[in-house]
Amino acid sequence: MDRIFVSLDLETTGLDPREDEIIEIGAVKFQGREIIDTFHSLVNPHRPLAYFTRLLTTISQEEVDSAPPFSGVSGELASFIGPCPIVGHGVSFDLDFLSSKGITLSNQVYDTFELSSILLSNIPDHTLATVARVLGVYCPREHRALTHAMVTMEVFLDLLERASGLDLAIISEINRITADTNWPFRSLFLDIERAASLSPGVGVAGGEILNISPEARREPLILTTRRHKLDVDRLAGMLSEDGLFSRVFPGFEHRPEQVQMMRAVAEAFNNGEHLIVEAGAGTGKSIAYLLPAIIFAIQNNTCVVISTNTINLQEQLVGKDIPDLLETIEPESEVGSLRIAQLKGRSNYLCLRRWERMH
Repeated sequence: MDRIFVSLDLETTGLDPREDEIIEIGAVKFQGREIIDTFHSLVNPHRPLAYFTRLLTTISQEEVDSAPPFSGVSGELASFIGPCPIVGHGVSFDLDFLSSKGITLSNQVYDTFELSSILLSNIPDHTLATVARVLGVYCPREHRALTHAMVTMEVFLDLLERASGLDLAIISEINRITADTNWPFRSLFLDIERAASLSPGVGVAGGEILNISPEARREPLILTTRRHKLDVDRLAGMLSEDGLFSRVFPGFEHRPEQVQMMRAVAEAFNNGEHLIVEAGAGTGKSIAYLLPAIIFAIQNNTCVVISTNTINLQEQLVGKDIPDLLETIEPESEVGSLRIAQLKGRSNYLCLRRWERMH
């Protein structure tokens, strides 16, 4: 895709553009993965910053007091954006603030919040931090405009790659359904359809798969020639009072019953046995079975199926627990080789054949 986009993010004193002020502007001009230029400026709001704002952004009162007013940077910002399509996460928030300050833009706008809602429908929320984590994009905790503009750029490009991995029939159906609408993403999906039509090997249906390219999805697992047993003591050490989880998560609580359950699950994997566990609330059951399951799958290049009683638990595992666990154990294991897919019952999917018959 050879278009030039501008990723935009603002930090403000609050949520109401009629009452609150802009304190920081960040924008990134990019073409594909190439960053062409960046724009950044603090803005003097001519008011004290609330404690929460200073804590969230790490911007001090002294910094904004010495910054130019918005009128001093608005012309440069408008020139920087020019006619380029604008990318943002919940971007209407940013555009409303700019409009309240006299900058009304008629550019094409692409909201990564909306696109992630379509392509990552199984995650618990669609904040920038959550979407970035699911896609494997690093997102710092502090809210800074230029940093978040960079993150939004990466999220946008990764979401487009994920859209490109969809089955061609689905892409075509999306374009057919939106033919008579002003949906902003229609032009991008048309580009994806044109590119897919010219590419060999199209037609492989993409699923809800995390951290995996469309090419890798088609590679079958090649099982190891012999079973590699889990090091149960090593896994238990990760959950100890001074283990890996305690170092990564300051509030992590060592629970002997969790370690006991994890050991039982790991031994069942090692011995190829059936295991029934009854564990009460607060045991930490998810980590107790996910940790050995993930390591066993990686060590043996095999598939592990986790069946849940509810879709809510399924989505919690895929959207939060597994990504958190992978991030924690990454230095300890080759988690990059792990593929994760979510499969729901047929009642949770749109049947394109039935949909077609309705039109």
